[in-house]
Amino acid sequence: MIERRLLSAEVVSAIADTTALPVGLAHAPSGGGWTGAPNLDGSNFTPYCVVTPNTATLASGSFDEPQGDRQLPYTISSFGVMPEQTEWMADKARAAVESMKKTTVTLGDGNYRIQQVRTDVVGGLQRVDSTEPAYWGQVDVVTLWITRD
Repeated sequence: MIERRLLSAEVVSAIADTTALPVGLAHAPSGGGWTGAPNLDGSNFTPYCVVTPNTATLASGSFDEPQGDRQLPYTISSFGVMPEQTEWMADKARAAVESMKKTTVTLGDGNYRIQQVRTDVVGGLQRVDSTEPAYWGQVDVVTLWITRD
């Protein structure tokens, strides 16, 4: 059985290692966003990502192991204080996940090879007006295609 949490941890680590910025799993990480009250002297915005595992429905494989191959999608939400910073964060996050292609990960009962990383959605910029000044977000979707190694 594939332990999805282990693959999710690998995705988070790949982004955090590449960007050296905060990355959370299904929630905003500590250290990301505003430090101090927005719009006051000394306040800063640290760009960050949130990785969310999506529902994985497609499975295939051999007769002996019909679920040996899986397509596991993830939403990557990137945030920045400026549109350019947001797109930079999103670009870095997608590149980090794409670099996982052709690597092997241990997911519970065995090793799995990440055969393909497909970027399904490159999201548009969304302005978040809950603070003053506003910040920006972008939501991308990537799918990791894995097979038992």
